[in-house]
Amino acid sequence: MMMKYFYSLLIYPVEKPIPKSVMKQQNDKISVFLVDDEVHGLAALTDLIDQMDNAEICGKARSVADAIKVVNETSPSVLVLDYHLSDGTAMDICDALKIKHKSIIVSADELIKEKINEKGIPFLNKPVGMSELEKIINTFN
Repeated sequence: MMMKYFYSLLIYPVEKPIPKSVMKQQNDKISVFLVDDEVHGLAALTDLIDQMDNAEICGKARSVADAIKVVNETSPSVLVLDYHLSDGTAMDICDALKIKHKSIIVSADELIKEKINEKGIPFLNKPVGMSELEKIINTFN
């Protein structure tokens, strides 16, 4: 079992972010930054975004600290954030970057849904559905 988990890490590495200057030179797709501390969660979100015609991934992170650092380098249009992270929550990222207006929070934790909705941030239950995610991302365009 340990080998299987290690193998998964090799399949889904966290990619280097695409710099702002390169993203602007590319097409008019919505740039999406993903944050999830679980390898399989990040892979699932990646698969969903990769299937969308009008969105592309500009970067990924697996912690609050990495997300805060890398988001400033990539200037994404939308952030898709898992709520519970190893070093904090999605709200820590939103508060530090002052970007609540262009964030989507995902979680399997139903108890936080009301708290997130009160702040005006879209919330999706895990597992995230393609149509739900795409609909919300399109509202940011």
